[in-house]
Amino acid sequence: MRALELTLVRHGETAWNAIRRIQGSIDIELNSTGQTQAAAIGQALAQRHLQSHAQGPDQRSRGAERFHRLISSDQTRAAQTAAAIAQATGLELTLDPELRERRYGLFEGQGYDEIETRWPADWARWQARDPAWGPPEGETLGGFNARVCAWLDRIAGAVESSARGAGAPSLESLELNEPLRVIAVTHGGVLDMAFRHAAGLTLDAPRRHQTLNAARNVLRFERGVWNVLVWADTEHLTQPADDL
Repeated sequence: MRALELTLVRHGETAWNAIRRIQGSIDIELNSTGQTQAAAIGQALAQRHLQSHAQGPDQRSRGAERFHRLISSDQTRAAQTAAAIAQATGLELTLDPELRERRYGLFEGQGYDEIETRWPADWARWQARDPAWGPPEGETLGGFNARVCAWLDRIAGAVESSARGAGAPSLESLELNEPLRVIAVTHGGVLDMAFRHAAGLTLDAPRRHQTLNAARNVLRFERGVWNVLVWADTEHLTQPADDL
């Protein structure tokens, strides 16, 4: 059966990321650091993508990957990051609102210390990772997780859809045993839910996995099972641009 490899990228840094202020559904642009990060992840993925096109299947170097689709949250910080990837790789960009960050209601625009002071009971339930709880006027953790998992189910179904001619590219365009490779640019909360889904972690389990800006994270779906292949890879952010 055809496998799916999903490369998840959190958007580059914003001014509110830098000061730990909740963004949620508020549309924030990348800051200068975030723009640099977006260019770096774009170049890193393009290097893998273009190496794959330049070499035949028997000569491809380690790390060469032919990507087939690029999808992004339509929130500005993610779309700007995805635009840098699109420019570097030549992939067509599709925006999907289902990849938006969790809605944090009245918490949006607040710093963590402010939230703990103004809403101590809500803060406690948030830190306990109560699936039934959501910020005032916001999205519950359970509801948010259901949204992300539904999206993962839908993108996994793209392999079967391609076989029926309903998606792009068709499976006929893929080489034997080549997985369908999709890049999705999204947000920290979405990455957390996706990692938990693939790793079999419950929603209330402590979060020990990182969701770093502009890192490369790869999940694989095969025979009905998700697995984590790569997580929080930031090597491209520590190399000089000329080395990417």
